[in-house]
Formats: sequence, C-alpha cells, structure tokens
Amino acid sequence: MPLPTTPSARIKGNNLLFQINTTGTTWKDFSYDCITFKVASEDASNDQTTFYDASVGGGVDLYAEVELIQSTEATSLWQYMYANPGKEVNFRYSPHGTGTAVGNPNTADKPGYTGTIRMPRLLAAGLGGTASADGTWASDTVRVDIVGTLTVDTTASTWARA
Repeated sequence: MPLPTTPSARIKGNNLLFQINTTGTTWKDFSYDCITFKVASEDASNDQTTFYDASVGGGVDLYAEVELIQSTEATSLWQYMYANPGKEVNFRYSPHGTGTAVGNPNTADKPGYTGTIRMPRLLAAGLGGTASADGTWASDTVRVDIVGTLTVDTTASTWARA
C-alpha cells in the first residue's frame, strides 16, 4: 500500500444513510430519525474461542450505537424498535451518503456497508426525558447488535432514499 501524499478526505456527518429492509424488497429510510449512528466492535462476549478466532487475535462482536429522536408515529424508528424487539433485519448504511442518487454510487473510497442487525429489547430507546426549553427529547443511545459480518459495498450500487 503506497503512503499518502495528500490529506485523506474526511467523512462529513450530514448525509448519512441508514435503511432497514422491513418487508421483502422494501427498504425504509430511518436516517431522518437518527441523531447518532456509529458502528463499533468489542471483544467477543462468548466463552468459547475457536482456533480461527485465536489465530486472528480473538473473536469480535460488532454493534451499532444509535441515538434517535423520540417519536411514536407509526413510521418512526423508535416505533419500529418498539414493535420488533429481538427481530433480526437486514440493513444498509452509508456514512458518506453515497449510493443515494444516480451519479453518487458507492465506491472504494466511499463505500456503503450491509449486514443484519438485531433490534434491541423492548423500550431500550426509552420514552420520556428531561424538561427543555424547546420541549424535544432524544432517546438514550441504543446498542443494536450486528449479527455476523459487516459487508463492504463498493459495487457502484445506488440505494434510493425510501
């Protein structure tokens, strides 16, 4: 891998795309309800390590930290989580917002990511909050486990905002 000769392009957090496959081929865009969406990893929580796990430094669990607006509207992310505790669903995520329009596809430098997530336990996002001058509440940050692997999508695919 060659060393860089110019500064790396930063990810700017104003065009994130986060969608869940809610039914069949229907993708629901929940980007509008997300305040924070961050994919992370930690040492695997299981007490069994395979030889493969040991050869690559140990097992890893992937998850996303999601902070979302509180909304009990039927189409909101909060309501989807509330109605589907423990459900495993396919998701796609683009921190660059790529893949959202023709001419703005996923690329090697600006990939999208796909995988399966497990919805958190009932009311993990919380309901209610502290008084504020403008009257709005955000949820607590919710952990959403990624089941299996996270796939990098550089295929120049276009994911329409749904």
